Amino acid sequence: MCGIARIAGRPIIPRLMTLPHNMKMIVYTNVASAIKRQSVNKQNGKLSTGELRDILKYDEDTGALTWTSQAGRRCVAGKVAGHINKDGVRVISINGNKYRANRLAWWIKTGCNPTELVAHIKGRSNAWRNLELITAKTRADRRKLRKDSRLLKRDKEREALTNGKNKTKPKD
Repeated sequence: MCGIARIAGRPIIPRLMTLPHNMKMIVYTNVASAIKRQSVNKQNGKLSTGELRDILKYDEDTGALTWTSQAGRRCVAGKVAGHINKDGVRVISINGNKYRANRLAWWIKTGCNPTELVAHIKGRSNAWRNLELITAKTRADRRKLRKDSRLLKRDKEREALTNGKNKTKPKD
């Protein structure tokens, strides 16, 4: 058999892998993942704006980040990138590093990696009109305001409940 070995139409390359107890195994990987590993090693894991734009496509209206090409089993071209973590935030893993989707959206749109916090104005949509840069102090102040307003609302609800229970109906 001559030519390049292929799996699912993709060229594969052999790689020697050492297992515990000095056992060796030849593992076949596709060329795309081998090139991806080499580029990560060359750049020490640093991601450039150009590479980010080559990997992901950002839709400003919906805030969706989708893969532009297939780079593995989970990274399918056209599919929404990343997963929702336990806090309800979309996280995208690129070259072994995890990024929040709102930061990547800001980075793709502006062309620079944000040094400050990227916050959502309302809800969790990553649409461009819903993102803003804020400082850590601004974020802390907003959290305090939200907490104070929740406490105030709770106190009003309790007062309304106790006033309703203490009132007696007037006798005719």
